[in-house]
Amino acid sequence: MSTVEKSDTAPVDTTINNSDVVTKYTKAADIANRALAQVIGACVVDAKLIDICKQGDEFIMNELKGVYTKGKIAKGVAFPTTITPNHLVCHLNPLPTDASADTAIAEGDVLKIVLGVQIDGFGAVTGHTLIVGASEDKPVTGAKAD
Repeated sequence: MSTVEKSDTAPVDTTINNSDVVTKYTKAADIANRALAQVIGACVVDAKLIDICKQGDEFIMNELKGVYTKGKIAKGVAFPTTITPNHLVCHLNPLPTDASADTAIAEGDVLKIVLGVQIDGFGAVTGHTLIVGASEDKPVTGAKAD
């Protein structure tokens, strides 16, 4: 005889067949995309990476205050805003005490940006690579263009 009790509640469908799940993914992705656009816009010469990372996470948290305000639904940063310059491989989000906390953006830096948002555990992570100062008038050439 089993001692496991049966639950009277039906299991919740956490697949994309559930429209609530799709809505949570969609809202998380919308906030992530807007946060990414804000972070990209802040990546200018002499800006400090630590400040932009903080701004990205703060933007996400402020935007989440306006969604799913009724009930207790977990929501927040699914992946902290990271900006990794040049030769570093990935995911730089320096602490104020780190040596890299004073790292500032320079003209021609290759920046790899990643951030993510989650609503009720349904996450949307996005990323982008950019070269500071590159434009149609000033295209990237040489090794950085390869």
